[in-house]
Amino acid sequence: MQDVEEMKQIAGEVRMETILDLLGLDRPNSGHKIASINNPDETVPSLHIYEYDWYDFSSGEGGDQITFVQKYFGCNFWKALTFICQADGMDGPRKQTVNQKPLPDLTDRFKSEPEGDSQARDNARRKVEEKWPYLTLEDIEEFGVKVTPYSLWVPFWYNKKVVGIKTRSLIGADSKMSVKGSRFTSELYSVLKRPNATMAWICEGESDTWCLSKALKNDHRNIVFGLPAGAGCVKANWFNGWNYEITFLLLDDDQAGRKAAEKITDYLGEDHQIEGLFLPGGRLAEALSEGWVPPVLEWE
Repeated sequence: MQDVEEMKQIAGEVRMETILDLLGLDRPNSGHKIASINNPDETVPSLHIYEYDWYDFSSGEGGDQITFVQKYFGCNFWKALTFICQADGMDGPRKQTVNQKPLPDLTDRFKSEPEGDSQARDNARRKVEEKWPYLTLEDIEEFGVKVTPYSLWVPFWYNKKVVGIKTRSLIGADSKMSVKGSRFTSELYSVLKRPNATMAWICEGESDTWCLSKALKNDHRNIVFGLPAGAGCVKANWFNGWNYEITFLLLDDDQAGRKAAEKITDYLGEDHQIEGLFLPGGRLAEALSEGWVPPVLEWE
């Protein structure tokens, strides 16, 4: 049984965007707002999502992650706290009494989105060169990314169906959005299928996953995973049945990255060999383009 204060601390470290994902709600718009819980049909979203808090300008209500779940389900504090902690993957002290929404199936939505023309592909190629100098457009297409007329579409697969789609604009500001109904925290993000891998790498986000997967593409001992909602969300159930001999952590050296590393180390336990690596310059794409090599490639 977990101590209530420990549970409250864990819930307090879960970012609001992760709470939205766990509830099956859409991510905030470019103004960091979603439709009010009290008035979900409003045409102008009024509920502002902050990193760890929320405020509904239409009702004057606000609070933390726990109060948001309470408001959404109409449940008490205990049920909301248990939902967050069990959804985050830790063993709760009582049977969960509120249910998450079922995962969506966005496979047809992803496949039916039109592909971009030659101009869109030129824009996409420039985008990739500017953002991730180690990669090419063909690299990320090989990893399943789709070029559409105005954005890159990044599918998140789970049990052979697309359950989430992130988008990145091709021109102008680097706008990051998602397709309505998307969910991203079902499992770790990966673009390599390596059932016989003996070494696992965990990094932050999709682009780092692409870069490291390219670097290790020809070494089938390795598989690469990315935290699908960033360092602010690490779930214990992602590591059920984890049987890799070595796990390398390639996370940012900031508060979120260090907390994520602590959680992963705790979830895996003392029986797993875990190695933390620091990148020269701090950014994976630049480090790889400047000659940094994952050390396992130098092992026999």
